[in-house]
Order: sequence, then structure tokens, then C-alpha cells
Amino acid sequence: MKSKQIIFSLFTIICFSVSVTVFAAQFETIGQTSTNLIDVAFGVKMIVRTMFIIAGSAFFMGGLYHYIKHRQNSVEYRISTAIVLVVLGVCLIIISFLPMTM
Repeated sequence: MKSKQIIFSLFTIICFSVSVTVFAAQFETIGQTSTNLIDVAFGVKMIVRTMFIIAGSAFFMGGLYHYIKHRQNSVEYRISTAIVLVVLGVCLIIISFLPMTM
């Protein structure tokens, strides 16, 4: 329940900041309005890319941690968990470097 409230709050803050950025300035032409919208989309793209890198790194490090724990006690920690976490982390990091179109 608490995580849903946090996600909703973050979504509300992002939507509010985007709307303020888009409608705050006085625009003379449609071109300036579209340029401002593209700048907002570029910012969102960079946020998503950064989140992929952070999440991928966390999964990768968690996979290495589980592998080290598996080496110490193979009954308590399964190797499949370590492999899945490492592969998922590498995939997220690779996805973050793919070109994103607007």
C-alpha cells in the first residue's frame, strides 16, 4: 500500500513539473512550443535511461552477491537466482545504451 502511494506521488510530481515547464513561458509560435515539448521529452528520456542504468547495476551487484553467498553455502542460496540477476542486470544496462527515438 505504501509503495503505491509513493509511486502515485512521484507520478504526480513528474506530471506537474512537465506541465509547468510546458505552459510556464509565453510562446510566440508553434515552433517554440514544439521545441519546448521536445526538450521535456529529452529530459524524460534521460531520466528513464538513468533509471535503467541504476536498476541494471543494482541487479548485477545483487547477482554477484548471491553468487558469492552461493559459493559459501550452496544449500541456502541457489545459483539460478544469481544467474538470473546477473543476466537481468546486463540486459538493463544494454537497453539503456540503445538509441531512444522521440
